[in-house]
Amino acid sequence: MLSFIQKSKLNNGCDFTSRTLFGSLYSAILFMMIIGLTCFNQELLCAAIDSLKAMTNQADYLMISRDFSYDDMARLIDHRESQGLKVELISLAQIRNEFGNSEATTEQIRAFVTYALQHWQIPKPKYLLLVGDSDIIPSFSRDVLDDCAAIDDWYGISNQNKSGCSEIAIGRFPVSNYDELSILIEKIIAFESQDLHDYGYHYLFVSDYQDSHYDVFEHRTEAFVNEIIFSEALYLRLDLNPESEYAGGLDDFQAMIAQSPEFVVYFGHGNYHTWSDSIFLTTEKVTDNIQNQAPFILTTYACGQTFSGEGPQSIVEKMLILPGCGAVATFAPTAEHFESAGFEMLKIFHQTVLSNNHFTIGEVIRSSKNEMEGYQTTMQLFTLLGDPAMKLHSFLTADVHSQDVVAPAGFCVKPNSPNPFNSSTSLVFVLPFPGEVRIQIYTVTGQLMLDRLEFYPNPGENTFRWCPEDLSSSVYIARFRFGSEVQVQRIHLLK
Repeated sequence: MLSFIQKSKLNNGCDFTSRTLFGSLYSAILFMMIIGLTCFNQELLCAAIDSLKAMTNQADYLMISRDFSYDDMARLIDHRESQGLKVELISLAQIRNEFGNSEATTEQIRAFVTYALQHWQIPKPKYLLLVGDSDIIPSFSRDVLDDCAAIDDWYGISNQNKSGCSEIAIGRFPVSNYDELSILIEKIIAFESQDLHDYGYHYLFVSDYQDSHYDVFEHRTEAFVNEIIFSEALYLRLDLNPESEYAGGLDDFQAMIAQSPEFVVYFGHGNYHTWSDSIFLTTEKVTDNIQNQAPFILTTYACGQTFSGEGPQSIVEKMLILPGCGAVATFAPTAEHFESAGFEMLKIFHQTVLSNNHFTIGEVIRSSKNEMEGYQTTMQLFTLLGDPAMKLHSFLTADVHSQDVVAPAGFCVKPNSPNPFNSSTSLVFVLPFPGEVRIQIYTVTGQLMLDRLEFYPNPGENTFRWCPEDLSSSVYIARFRFGSEVQVQRIHLLK
């Protein structure tokens, strides 16, 4: 607006140095009025709907903002609309104007969301994004155990809803300024357009440890690996137990993150600022120790997250606003709760991810929470920081019941033989036509032990003989790449 006015004055030949006193005063007053009205009505700039109560309104996706305008959100809005979603960016000012019967902003937001779900036309909203930290868009608060928890799901639970599960997929951008917002939007769009082969691993597991009598998190990781993820999943594992086969420290964590897992799963104690009672990772260490090529999704269940105040107040917030790296979304509780219930929530979440390749992360969360019967408090504590309409990659998809991976058409890897093996084993794969195959073998901690690129002139079954020397007994990961297709296999060296 200001640049247009200044340009108009120049075009009309108005030279500031030659204005009359009256003209100068008039221009100054006009300038101040424009600035004042712009600041005063900043919340109104993003409102595109004349009346929120109009019966003709419709939207797939609601975004609620106070300090960010349509222009600030334009790139994400355009991206979602190019995918066929109808998006409406709504200001808090408009919500207050039309749903101001209650003094509490949280009640006003809830009343608006309930109204839109009940009275707007099809398509009715299925996604809700709160744009800003809780100082910008407040969260409903509830005392849980000895903590005060933020419950964003509360906005999607009407007074008539007794299930305790939100009727809309809800996410939040925990940002306090435009730079943070721009970083997060950039990563979301990059995540959805990411080359799947930029991800070196499906998972990175980190499990906490206190002493020899408290190894529940190691057991949880074992259960997750053996029962939840599909057998050919390529993963890294780090246990804080110094006696574990997978023992490691912060340097190992940094090296594993650098290999770009898609999901980082932390099973352990912690608070907003620290992972583990051993002070394994802190907000101050995030920037130096998380440098990954492709953004990951973080899930954790015994370590709370917060999203209040200017600047990153918690580890998860810091991960989200790392430019070009770090997390693109986090799914974690906002307060202390029971360990067993938290593990159940993450278990169902990842099972749903693996069994539904067309879900967005918000749909995965809603579906998972609907299965959490008897765990209403835990279900509501778990909060998505990120875009609920963000699409997940389908390459993780598998039949979690049969544990079979759907093989790419024309290219497949057969079980190696023997397995376990002592001195050598045959890695067998089937090619649809002649071509190059890249074979890489890693340790479970991600160390590359072999990297070979071979041309195979014959289609059909081919064999690569691996004869490791000076390697200790362990499980190794074989990774095969043929064209754009990648498959992995776990092989066991036993001496």
